[in-house]
Amino acid sequence: MDEPSQPAGNYPARWEADVVLSDGGTVYVRPIRPDDAERLVAFHGRQSAESIYYRFFSPRPRLSERDVTRFTTVDYTTRLALVALLGEDLIGVARYDSVLADAASTEEGSASVRGAEVAFFIDDRHHGRGLATLLLEFLAVAASEAGIDGFIASVLPDNRGMINVFRRAGFEVATEFRDGVVEVRLGIRPTPEGQIHIEDRGRRAEAASVARVLTPATIAVIGAGRRPGSLGHQVLGQLLAGGFNGAVYPVNRHTTHVHGVRAYPTVGAIPDEIDLAIVAVPPDQLRAVIADCAKKRVDSLVVLTDTATPGAGPDTGPDTDPNPGELVRIARLHGMRLIGPASIGVLNHAPDVRLVATFAPVVPAPGRVAVSTQSGSMGNAILAYAAETGLGVSAFVNLGDKADVSANDLLQYWGDDDTTDVIALYLESFGNPSKFFRIARRLGRTKPVVVMRTASLDRGAAPTWPGEATYSSLMTQAGILETDSLAELFGLARFLVAQPLPQGRRVVVLANTAGTAALGMQTARQAGLQAQARVVTGDVAAFAAAVAAAVSAPPPTEPATEGAGYDAVLVVFAPTLGQDAAAAAAAVDTAVAADRPPLSLDLPIGMSQGQRPVLASYFGEGRFDTVSQRGDLPRYRFPEEACRVLAHAARYGQWRNQPQGAIARFEQFDLDRIGSVVGRAVGAVPPGGTQLLALADALVLLRAAGLDPVPQVEADGLDQAVAAAGQLGYPVALKAVRRARLARSAATGLALGLHDETELRAAYRTMQDGLGAGLDIPLGAVVVQVMAEAGLDAQLLGHQDNRLGPLVALGRGGAQGSDPHELAVRLVPLTTVDTARLVQASPLASLVARLEQANTAGSNAGLVALEEVLGRLSSLMEQVPELAEVRLDPVLVSPSGLAITDVWVHVAPVPLAPYPAVRRLR
Repeated sequence: MDEPSQPAGNYPARWEADVVLSDGGTVYVRPIRPDDAERLVAFHGRQSAESIYYRFFSPRPRLSERDVTRFTTVDYTTRLALVALLGEDLIGVARYDSVLADAASTEEGSASVRGAEVAFFIDDRHHGRGLATLLLEFLAVAASEAGIDGFIASVLPDNRGMINVFRRAGFEVATEFRDGVVEVRLGIRPTPEGQIHIEDRGRRAEAASVARVLTPATIAVIGAGRRPGSLGHQVLGQLLAGGFNGAVYPVNRHTTHVHGVRAYPTVGAIPDEIDLAIVAVPPDQLRAVIADCAKKRVDSLVVLTDTATPGAGPDTGPDTDPNPGELVRIARLHGMRLIGPASIGVLNHAPDVRLVATFAPVVPAPGRVAVSTQSGSMGNAILAYAAETGLGVSAFVNLGDKADVSANDLLQYWGDDDTTDVIALYLESFGNPSKFFRIARRLGRTKPVVVMRTASLDRGAAPTWPGEATYSSLMTQAGILETDSLAELFGLARFLVAQPLPQGRRVVVLANTAGTAALGMQTARQAGLQAQARVVTGDVAAFAAAVAAAVSAPPPTEPATEGAGYDAVLVVFAPTLGQDAAAAAAAVDTAVAADRPPLSLDLPIGMSQGQRPVLASYFGEGRFDTVSQRGDLPRYRFPEEACRVLAHAARYGQWRNQPQGAIARFEQFDLDRIGSVVGRAVGAVPPGGTQLLALADALVLLRAAGLDPVPQVEADGLDQAVAAAGQLGYPVALKAVRRARLARSAATGLALGLHDETELRAAYRTMQDGLGAGLDIPLGAVVVQVMAEAGLDAQLLGHQDNRLGPLVALGRGGAQGSDPHELAVRLVPLTTVDTARLVQASPLASLVARLEQANTAGSNAGLVALEEVLGRLSSLMEQVPELAEVRLDPVLVSPSGLAITDVWVHVAPVPLAPYPAVRRLR
């Protein structure tokens, strides 16, 4: 990116961002600088008279020197302008100038409310790309940080395009016709519906940017050589052999034809527009090639070249090979997305595209599973394995070094791709894990996302918690199907694309011998399924008929009905004298297909369509090369593989069939009081540090959020403790402040059930002896607390994570809950369903269930209260980012309710985010 020649001391570089527009192209957004004067003058000179009139309400064919100085010189707070750059060209500018509201217009007659006048000017050649809306989103966040309350814009009545920008942006809008213009007033905080629209615009833009790669009409293969085995030669050959439904242009300076197709010396010499450039040149030629692509206005790049060579270090310059980051900066600045470097290529088997742009030696047949990998070697292996096991693919993207396009971008595209039913990812790293889980959770409602990961959380110097197991918890929350092996990933994908989801965990095993029936039932139960077995005697035809009848049997009307009591059918067949496995497999496929209607392509994948799923294991048959399509019966080498797949599918079906729940909003939630407590505390905390709130402040904060700990007072010394107990009323508990209590005894800092002053004084002396004199450390402050009803010890934790954002965790509390890695973890915000699932996933699940069962009154007040507290903690962590950690431990859960006892609240200042919360590429 270009850098300011002499940047102002307060120049806010944090607002610099690469952003995707609605058509999938990228622009570079940054604050305006004085050295933009020439760009601004050139920009103004390119615009039509009508556009200039709409912007300035008067003819202004050229800008005066005074205008240019005023427009390019801002203080970045009360006056801010943002520019959008494509290459070196300025193609859009948006600005606000704050004004103080009139005293008469404010509610209490004071002029303390500050608004801002906004204006936009978009290059005529770039109208319709969503640029004005994008810049408005940026300005709104920046203005909010600067303490501005709203925007005012004056628009000519016939400038309908700009009026529509304001109305569709997602903010509260009011318009008034005055003095020949439309005055538009906007709030700058999105409405809930508006926030959905903003996120949807970002999603569609990212999907459009991937569409530029996977659905090109014209392709240039740069570095397409004539030498067999070279990358460019191989890719060009497979593009042509695959029947690409568009034009292909080889680029090679040293020949006129490659594979019988005319070649051009440079991409600029091609007489056609180019949508996609596939780059296979030596590393030292990459800068020049991408610069040529930028001049040609190529939409996107797939870089096959591996830049990980001895010359491709972190330093870049004319004499060194470029690193991936430099390539991405060049590409994005000129509006291009980039896959790679070190990619083995991409596939899109859509009938109207037929894109086979890879040098992989094996290409799977067309199907309905989209696949992504990162490393090239794994990509080759996965393509070969997919072909071997009969997994047909709709698309394949090898991300290589993943310098730009990521799995998140691919999810956005494949979520709306009509040719894709299942998404399978082999993840070796996470870019933005929080965004990944949000996208996958949305997609999982209609399309399964299956993941095998070796990715770990690069935490740098961050604490070791949350650890790697957290990923699996968050995948469960998002409905992602995480597998332990590639074989399981592809086995599961083959099932999901071919069969409806089971509606439960009950499976009937149909086998041809008692031994195979026992094996099938045992492996099903080991996988967590509820299994029954039937041995079918007779020949292959009889066996096939029995399978078809079991699959299509109607739902039971009473327990004795044939076919009752199971949600899926597992076929386990071993060859015997007169019974051939291959013949049995063919007979079963034919019988099932004839006895039930085909699964409709018009319904989302996984819909039951009134049918049970069926899958099979034929010992010795060993054929997996039939491409999986809807209605096919997937086959597995061994029944344990089939049972693990079925267990995954059953869990996913249960997740998808359950309601998502709503994010709870609570009436008793005083953000003003919470903000007051937090504001006082964080002012004294140095950047990068945290501060433990005093108990009194922590209690005020928690009660303002509806989290009401049992009455308690911190006391300094015995006399104050006695006075506090008298005020609270006996019986009380006495606790040493900020001590880890490994047992419930006064000697370790915890004395319970003190009924009078005598018992309190004795407990205090014991505590002093054990924690004070014995360690030569003063006992210090103690907490006197009203006794709570006995119950299960739970630990509730709210935590701000540097990569994942706010989290809520639940586990055992008190002396039994010292290991944070045993906590069940979920991303914030929690829905009502999330809170219930969090309890079920935690180490407390069985204990809470037994607690409720033991309650003769049949009340579930403790569980209800626990779920409400989890929801309130989630809301608190979401709305108050200064809360570094909130730990409630122990929380006592009893049949009659819940009691919050010990509390720890750590706060930390939240610096200006290095990347403000606006739409951007990372």
